[in-house]
Amino acid sequence: MPDTPAVSELRLVVTTADYDAALRFYRDVLGLGQRAAFASPDGGQVAILEAGRATLELSNPRNAAYIDEVEVGRRVAGPIRVAFEVADSPAAARALEAAGATVIAAPTRTPWNSVNARLAAPADLQLTLFSGPADGADEAAALARDAADRQGLRIAELRELADLNEAAALLQAIWRADTPDQVVSADLMRALASSGNYVVGAFRGDKLVAATVAFFGAGHLHSHVTGVDPAAQRGGVGYALKQHQRAWALARRITEVRWTFDPLVRRNAYFNLHKLGALPVEYLTEFYGEMTDGINLGDASDRLYVGWQLGSPRAQAAAHGEPGDVDA
Repeated sequence: MPDTPAVSELRLVVTTADYDAALRFYRDVLGLGQRAAFASPDGGQVAILEAGRATLELSNPRNAAYIDEVEVGRRVAGPIRVAFEVADSPAAARALEAAGATVIAAPTRTPWNSVNARLAAPADLQLTLFSGPADGADEAAALARDAADRQGLRIAELRELADLNEAAALLQAIWRADTPDQVVSADLMRALASSGNYVVGAFRGDKLVAATVAFFGAGHLHSHVTGVDPAAQRGGVGYALKQHQRAWALARRITEVRWTFDPLVRRNAYFNLHKLGALPVEYLTEFYGEMTDGINLGDASDRLYVGWQLGSPRAQAAAHGEPGDVDA
């Protein structure tokens, strides 16, 4: 091999029918710096965008199919796919989707511990956005596994309709609701799960004993509902489920989870503020309006809105089983 590489720069040249739209997308939204731009006498235009360190990744068909399976779940890519390493792939994917990209697969944790998203983008390019896990994600995952193992639980994302129907029925029973719609329906969970949100169940053996649903908010994950079978309550199931949620969020570089709870239920306040390490954000008066499920019927729907800073000393201590006090 010669002392001086024969190639000093890799440049990917892409022809696009809508030059202006592609330039806005890659330069202004994705944030690729413009090194230079030129125009030809007949109206031609070209811009050279900086994309950090360049590599040429060569893959045989079997490996390409494996990557598609990991990121998407099916074979979708052609012979060329463009991959960008970014600081926060879920946030970047949301920004590019808002700018016109189509999400092929929501961000997912890969076997090699990165978080990858797949999009169809301007100039007919298929993109992979990838980023490493946030600080503390690996430790959070280990602590979540320990919490689940102590309770004899298998905690997993729910995707199959049969599992989602079972989760909807469990939540309906916990809230003593007339229909699943009064809490959360299976079809809504199906839509949330398929779009990359957090829909998870806890199993003891083959029995579903808890379920939780959360979705992406503005800069945080909003935990909408969490329910534990009354026969399994007060035994650490809810704690294990929330630690799984913490690990899942950190793996996707989400550092805060928020939710509401009834401040008049003392055990909920103790669990959320003391056991988990969340802190109050806002008191919400009649937040849900009139509620008709069996638990809330006839009661005011005032709620305490809390934020759980997942990397904070409070949350880390709580994850290690060392909860802190809350000032009144």
